Amino acid sequence: PGIFYSYASTAESSINAPSDDGSSSSVQPPTPFLFFGNKYQQIYVNNNGFLTFSQSSSQYDPDSFPAFKNQDTIAGLWTDLDNREKGLVYYRQYTNGSILQRATQDINSYFSNLTFNASWVFTATWNKVAYYNLTSTAGYDTVNSNYYFVIPGSNSGSSITNLNSSSNVNVPGRWAFRVDGGPKPIAASPFDPCYSYTILDQSWRSVYNTTFYPYLNCDYNFNFVGWYRFLLDGQNAQMTEQCIPVYHCGSYVSLHLDGGHPTIADGVVNRKTCVFWNNICCNAEIIPIRVKACLGGYYVYELVQPTPYCSAYCAEVSSFTTLAEPGIFYSYGPMVENTINAPSDDGSSSSVQLPTPFLFFGNKHQQIYVNNNGFLTFSQSSSQYDPDSFPAFKNQDIIAGLWTDLDNREKGQIYYRQYTNGSILQKATQDINSYFSNLNFNASWETSFQVVLISGGNYSFILMNYAGIAATEHPVEAGYDTVNSSNYFVIPGSNNGSSITKLNTSSNVNVPGRWAFRVDGESKPIAENTIGLQMKLISYLDITNMGHEDILEKAQSHFRLRNRCGVYGRCNVNNNGFLTFSQSSSKFIPDSFPGFKNQDIIAGLWTDLDNRAKGQIYYRQYTSGSILQRATQDINSFSNFSNLNFNASWVFTASWNNVAYYDKTSTAGYDTVNSSNYFVIPGSNSGSSITKLNTSSNINVPGRWAFRVDGESKPIA
Repeated sequence: PGIFYSYASTAESSINAPSDDGSSSSVQPPTPFLFFGNKYQQIYVNNNGFLTFSQSSSQYDPDSFPAFKNQDTIAGLWTDLDNREKGLVYYRQYTNGSILQRATQDINSYFSNLTFNASWVFTATWNKVAYYNLTSTAGYDTVNSNYYFVIPGSNSGSSITNLNSSSNVNVPGRWAFRVDGGPKPIAASPFDPCYSYTILDQSWRSVYNTTFYPYLNCDYNFNFVGWYRFLLDGQNAQMTEQCIPVYHCGSYVSLHLDGGHPTIADGVVNRKTCVFWNNICCNAEIIPIRVKACLGGYYVYELVQPTPYCSAYCAEVSSFTTLAEPGIFYSYGPMVENTINAPSDDGSSSSVQLPTPFLFFGNKHQQIYVNNNGFLTFSQSSSQYDPDSFPAFKNQDIIAGLWTDLDNREKGQIYYRQYTNGSILQKATQDINSYFSNLNFNASWETSFQVVLISGGNYSFILMNYAGIAATEHPVEAGYDTVNSSNYFVIPGSNNGSSITKLNTSSNVNVPGRWAFRVDGESKPIAENTIGLQMKLISYLDITNMGHEDILEKAQSHFRLRNRCGVYGRCNVNNNGFLTFSQSSSKFIPDSFPGFKNQDIIAGLWTDLDNRAKGQIYYRQYTSGSILQRATQDINSFSNFSNLNFNASWVFTASWNNVAYYDKTSTAGYDTVNSSNYFVIPGSNSGSSITKLNTSSNINVPGRWAFRVDGESKPIA
């Protein structure tokens, strides 16, 4: 591809030897490479898609960044690659020539304030290398993870196909990073016309201004470029929606807005402007424009030059005088006497003392800290800009509206306020009783930061309200977590920078953009979502059927999982969607494979299931009959196993049929003792992607995944 630097053999590159999980020898740069404060005199190009500095690595299971390890890593796409079958891994250094000129040009176009001149370039290229469809990650990580970055979508098997079109420098397929360890820059923001406009403050544009020849103003004489905001005599103004007769607004005919003004939640909308003529409100000169409502209580307009008549855009003092948030937002902003956090990267409010304790899953808190990076804490303020991945099992309670690396130094405000009486308490009482109808709740206190805390009696609630949110490359998290993660919730899609734009349309209470939680610590409610799946175990050894209600005993034969030293004479069907062998498990928070634990696990879809509300969980063994014939036929039909001439002598099925579940974390696949072998089905650990499991496959049968797990050597990818 055109974005690639030269790498093939014609460019005299070195080529790694064909070796599964191999590496290059030490590559000595002519001058040290500075990587976040560490100077390196050597580089290793590891076959599995990543670079290391201290030593080579054969690790094919990628670390999940941040890994908090004692090494610096650069991952182009760290996954289980295999250059034995096909593909080549090239690397080369340059100290002069056209490559340095190209690198200099590229870097200066992305980091224009540096006046950079390249003196050395090193390229490592993996070209058409075979790989196992396992986990992956792309980005970088440093010693103790003081700095790290994960390229969005690189750790999701179903999304890595999009890496050739994503970018942070507007070059599809390219990501660029400065890694010498300079100070953290002010966050770059996506273009927002609410913060980039030209003011039109001509008083003659008023609907009350009448003008006659020869003093008419004609906007066809004005070269409109970009976005504009109206002011009249220093007051906030908006384009009128009234039908204005001729000789008003300083012109012959007046342009008014047709279709009404948008709300903040609408974002940028298309509208048309019209002129009133012959007693018809929208008779002629229909001109398309764009409009956006802004959080500061004003509108901006992308205007165009009107022709051919002498006309002008007509304005009136705005009725949009407060921060008119989406209807789901509680009042905030300077006009409702909120407190504002000082502009400070990774700053926080001072301690906010509450009139009565806020009950959060059994803990009573008398103070709150509003942290600039989008989350609330209780014990102390926090400057942490890398969000924890819930459950974090830490010693703190957290409420995360949208925890990510925010920066209010450049633009934006962070407001908070408490209410103990008035209309806000009435609204909170009405909202909570509509979502939790069995409580007869009455609000006595609340505070707001786009996260609304509501308390009354022994009940506590959180409302999280979302308007328009831009995508981000940084880690994000929304939900809550408690001490030791005994209770936690992650709002689906909130931990994916490319999906958070949908938070203003998602909900758990059928109000787009709003999530509501009861957090005083009552027992876990019965789940409402449903799920269906089946797992099937097949063995070619003899077996005697010794079924039992809870534990399935296999007396004469054993099921073998990845060549464990022992073999299993029993297995357990756990309600939460997974099988274990040594003992049953009530764990409803799934392990993230690889789990590096002392147990073997098969997860059809390990998540927080609940068969109290609805659904059934079935299991059965077969040692004869049509099921064995079907299993034999299935295994031999899969190209991965077609060389085995397999004959099934035992089949075990476990099926979860329409079982209710909590919309939390999940995983599907298998993991072994110490994770010497594991597999994660792509998309199974993403709440927004598990709906696609009924169409994905590794054997071209939609909804089916098949694995050989007796412990044979790792095949060529």
